Amino acid sequence: MNTKVYKSLAAFALLAMVVQPIFAQSAGALKITIPFNFTIGKTQLPSGDYTIQSLSGAEVRVQSDGNDNRPSVIFLTVPAGSKGTSETGKLVFNRYGDQYFLSEIWQPVNSRERALGRALIKSRAEIELAKKMSRPEATVLAAKK
Repeated sequence: MNTKVYKSLAAFALLAMVVQPIFAQSAGALKITIPFNFTIGKTQLPSGDYTIQSLSGAEVRVQSDGNDNRPSVIFLTVPAGSKGTSETGKLVFNRYGDQYFLSEIWQPVNSRERALGRALIKSRAEIELAKKMSRPEATVLAAKK
């Protein structure tokens, strides 16, 4: 790998170590029903009930709540910033036609905190769709703890 890649990875790791403890303080498992098939990275998942949980560092796990033996998906995220308060968590999906890509995860917070979000890095498939189509349409689903 070249020097730029190493520097980028080091910066990402440092940022993840700083931001993760803040995210983890308000983080808990989110429960959500996703009414459409969606993609995380290279993994396509069917509609259904899911639990989303922040793990260590920048890792997040999405696991099916069904009894269909679907594997959990663990993926890396980056900080998405902070917004006003929200007592419910939410997931944001980018929609291109009938294809949905998980884009952001927002944890619920109390009235004294600012909402902290995590963003997923776009996959190659999403980048290719974005080149072919106009801007994605955001689809937001509310989640509960």
